[in-house]
Amino acid sequence: MFVQTAQATGFNPNLVITDNQLEDSSTMDESTIQSFLLARGSLGIYATTDIDGKVKTAAQIIDRVAKKYNINPQFLIALLQKEQGLVEGKITDKRLNWATGYAVCDNCELGHPLVEKYKGFAKQVEAAADRIRNTYLAQIDTAGKTLTGWGPGITKTASGIKITPINKATAALYTYTPHINGNKLLWSVWERWWGEVTQQAEYPDGSLLQANGQNGVWLIQNGQKRPITSMAALISRFDLEKIIAIDESALDNYEQGRAIKYANFSILQGADGTLYLTRSDTRHPFESEEVFKKLGFSPDEIIRAADEDLLQYDLGEKITANAAYPRGALLQNNKTGGVYFVEDGKKSPIWAKEILTSRFSGMDIVPVTPEELEKYETIDPIGFYDGELVGENGKPTIYVVSNGRLRPIPSAEIFLTVGWKWENVVWTNAKALSLHQIDTPITIEDSPVVMATN
Repeated sequence: MFVQTAQATGFNPNLVITDNQLEDSSTMDESTIQSFLLARGSLGIYATTDIDGKVKTAAQIIDRVAKKYNINPQFLIALLQKEQGLVEGKITDKRLNWATGYAVCDNCELGHPLVEKYKGFAKQVEAAADRIRNTYLAQIDTAGKTLTGWGPGITKTASGIKITPINKATAALYTYTPHINGNKLLWSVWERWWGEVTQQAEYPDGSLLQANGQNGVWLIQNGQKRPITSMAALISRFDLEKIIAIDESALDNYEQGRAIKYANFSILQGADGTLYLTRSDTRHPFESEEVFKKLGFSPDEIIRAADEDLLQYDLGEKITANAAYPRGALLQNNKTGGVYFVEDGKKSPIWAKEILTSRFSGMDIVPVTPEELEKYETIDPIGFYDGELVGENGKPTIYVVSNGRLRPIPSAEIFLTVGWKWENVVWTNAKALSLHQIDTPITIEDSPVVMATN
């Protein structure tokens, strides 16, 4: 699903993880596993029936399996993320049922009785650990290789490349997943969470970041981190599904910028009595109190703001009595069906339903006559917001919108390292994407960071 580029530095296909990283079952206890899962997604609150018939949390199941098979719980957690994105992604029945990808293959029928018996979260975690410990590692210990031929020092081909595993763990992983991309994804997840040197992601403008274990959300913009200091501001301007969970250390790379305190389209009043309408990062002064009332605004909407809060906004053009739809409106040509965003007497065409849904979800569309639309000056079409993940229908490349441009995401490894979610990708038409120029690809680099312990 991505454009092809050179491999990112750091990954050694002959050494995915060390033997100790696979087999050390003492790295996390149940409470540590629970805290780790809770900090990253819904798996932390998931519970299901274990193989003994008792209902247990995901953390309890992982802890039990790790101890039973002397397998590192960190590995089991990374495997869940690599196979189904369960730790940081959206939880669905299908993802839970085939959590570790055990018994799933390209030609396998999931409903076949030989496959069906491994269906379910607990069975998947159990079967994966059992197979790795009691089959793959056991075969290597006795014969020096698994039945498929993978073993330390033995050269085989995966994904068209010759691989010579350095250790037992790597040989076992290629037996479990006999291609490079899958093992590279596992390595990427491991390095991001537990590596001594991890790949530091580049977070493009428009990224919403939240440090694990903290409530605050930050907007990355112009190389700065901007704190979003109220829930009203967050939900009025951003999509909560787009928040990326990160280690707190990643925020240290950014200087702090202006705070985002008030909801979009708030009415603020300064100490001198001037009334302003906020739009994104700009405050527009009303020409007079009479204009404020004439345009239908209510005194009940007024929020008295300190001067330092007003200075967080750029000063925009005055709102006059002739302003049409100062808070914006969606108008639809009742003859052609075309939809426009109208604000302050100017209309911007919307070229795709995906842009309409992405930017104006929940906003009513008002049918009007062509004659009504002619009253408003036509300006440039509206594109996607910064931070949106987009792609063209039928094409492999995924982009992130940053500073109004499309930045290609070169690989699944980079996609997962940043912390994006597959379900957030918006697929649209070429015309909609043509509103944005192509810019440089997103990159990651190997950088020492302080690793989280939660």
